[in-house]
Amino acid sequence: MSRAVVCGNGNNNSEGIVLVNIKKSTNSQKRGDLYRKLQLVYWKDELDNLILTTGIGIEDVCKYLGLEYSRDIAIYTKVPKRVNTLIGIGMAYKLPLSEIDRWIVEYGKKHKLYAKDVFGDLVWIYLINCNYKDPDRSVNYYKMYDRCLDEALKIYSDLYNQDIREDADTGDVKAALLAVPYDPAFEGLKGFVVDHMDAFKTAYAKSRGFLLKYVDSILRVRARADAQAGRLNSLRGYLDDSMINYLSAGSETIHILDKRTGKRTSRIKPVPKGRKTHIAMCLALGMSAGDINEYLDKMGYGRLDSDNADERMLLMMLDLWDDAHPMQRRFKEICIEGSGSMTPDEERIAVTEMLQLRQNLLHEYRVRGEDFPYSNE
Repeated sequence: MSRAVVCGNGNNNSEGIVLVNIKKSTNSQKRGDLYRKLQLVYWKDELDNLILTTGIGIEDVCKYLGLEYSRDIAIYTKVPKRVNTLIGIGMAYKLPLSEIDRWIVEYGKKHKLYAKDVFGDLVWIYLINCNYKDPDRSVNYYKMYDRCLDEALKIYSDLYNQDIREDADTGDVKAALLAVPYDPAFEGLKGFVVDHMDAFKTAYAKSRGFLLKYVDSILRVRARADAQAGRLNSLRGYLDDSMINYLSAGSETIHILDKRTGKRTSRIKPVPKGRKTHIAMCLALGMSAGDINEYLDKMGYGRLDSDNADERMLLMMLDLWDDAHPMQRRFKEICIEGSGSMTPDEERIAVTEMLQLRQNLLHEYRVRGEDFPYSNE
């Protein structure tokens, strides 16, 4: 049991502050522990079923991953969170990409492997599929990752300085990648990179474009009163610096623009890491639950999960906020998603409501003695 050590006399409220903080920490920890225990039950059940149906034990999986086996090995006694670990376990059981993607979303809380991400995900998709299609178990495709990635990046960098001619949908790129056969020199993969250079240059453009619709609409309204307020940097304080950095890339490509030459470079804007960071970015732009889920779908993450106590609370708070702020709902329907008109004053009110959403939620969480995981404060 936690104990509060209170200093000072009874004339101050330090005891109340300490007790509230302990209660907040205890409630949050209990919810987190319960969710983790439930996930571990599901995880062990999946592994037990795979062991039963394939005859491949945890010791075999450890050998495949290059880990030292023990009876309390972490890949069985804890739910793996690292994407590479989930991929390796899945490959040890020769699982298809769809199942490994499901693990990454459900257990890792990360986004599905993205075929346009030539800096890592593309190589994993290629190796997972080669492993799945290979009836023999003599080749360890998991351990080929670093060498395969080097080959893909080398040819990507060599060919980058070409104009974008024609983009391709992510689904089409993924389907084409799954058709590439394995060869020891990775010639098929390198040829795939050559053929799809234009698609890689537009990685994450659709999901970032979804965010930029909100940014552009907000800045348009703010610029009426002050031209400076219509610039992205004016949103510092509402958006974190890392969010502004990510959104400063153009809508067509994630690649950085060299200000000296005016050309794109093969470096990319850092895509925010972690699902919570993406949710926080949505909240900073005033998105409701439906908007956030649409964005998470585009990024390949799982939707807000009502089975998760923390996200269940967020969903409840967003519903309450949405009902209490009808102007922002009209603004999204008219100015972002469709056509119609609002008065300048109505638009100003709506934008103010949207930009204050994350701060409003932070305040409400604190009133309830809860941690708010979507703020950098």
